[in-house]
Amino acid sequence: MKIKQQKPKGLWKKRMFIFLIIVLALGIMGVSYWNFSPYPKAFLIKKAFEGGMFEPSNNYRNALKETIRVKDINYNSKFPDGTLDLVYPKNHKETTPVIFWVHGGGFVGGDKSDITGYAVELASRGYIVVNINYALAPKSTYPTPVLQLGEAYEYIKENLNKYDLKLDRVYFAGDSAGAQISSQFVNIQTSAEYAKLTKIDSIVDPTTIKGVLLFCGPYSMSELAKIESTKEIQEFMRTAGWAYLGEKNWEGLNETKIASVLDHVTKNYPPTFITDGNTASFENQGKALVSALQREGVLVDSLFFDKNVFGELGHEFQFKMNTSAGQDTFNEVLGFLSKTK
Repeated sequence: MKIKQQKPKGLWKKRMFIFLIIVLALGIMGVSYWNFSPYPKAFLIKKAFEGGMFEPSNNYRNALKETIRVKDINYNSKFPDGTLDLVYPKNHKETTPVIFWVHGGGFVGGDKSDITGYAVELASRGYIVVNINYALAPKSTYPTPVLQLGEAYEYIKENLNKYDLKLDRVYFAGDSAGAQISSQFVNIQTSAEYAKLTKIDSIVDPTTIKGVLLFCGPYSMSELAKIESTKEIQEFMRTAGWAYLGEKNWEGLNETKIASVLDHVTKNYPPTFITDGNTASFENQGKALVSALQREGVLVDSLFFDKNVFGELGHEFQFKMNTSAGQDTFNEVLGFLSKTK
């Protein structure tokens, strides 16, 4: 009987030893994977962006009544996640201006649904919003989203009658990572030299681009991880750069320099609206882009908030439409659109 009792005990010890070895091995592998792949941290960033930041204004119910939404249109992308939504004002005409919007999410997260509320607010004021999804990093890397914005534009252009609109007055907009994507896309359309540098063909008649709307974006990609925030968020931004540009040491890549639209804008860049929060965002890069565009003689409307006066306004503050800063920004956007359309 003792022998029979001892064998299970010995087997239990052996199994526990094997289990501990496996746990230790998995732990080592996990640390290695964390350090040698952007996927684990990119997954956490993606989770952090889920649900978006939009908080409706008091007028949102009326805005919903004044708009029509067509969801999940396949724009025939060569890449994953190639769908878009259209948000119309109910009284739209064929000549209603069109805004192409690219969502944010650190290049690794976010979704067009995060923009729906803001798109509804804009549409209720007389604009058609083309709200696009695109393939996320690290599965898809730079310049995939830039190419997909072009695909979405070409799809709409090929289906003008189907969707009852024209593209003779267009805007390109984006928030956070989407602001970088849109700003770079527009520079390709308006600078032949830059298009050649990126090796991406221009497809939009630049005379039809009436303006650009940029919210809380990074415009110097090599400075992406130098966001004024905690070390943890800076580390997440390093991961976002790694995921999007495909190399762990991405700061010095030629692609990183090319994607830094701040260093490549020209006098042909369209009129631009730029804003950002004053806490844990890219305010300095936004201000630098304002200066770069103004040096080229480009019309720029900008809105930044003194922390001593307005308090702390975080990344994507503009989507909080139930705040005075959110409302002030929306009104400035409407003013910019009105004078440029």
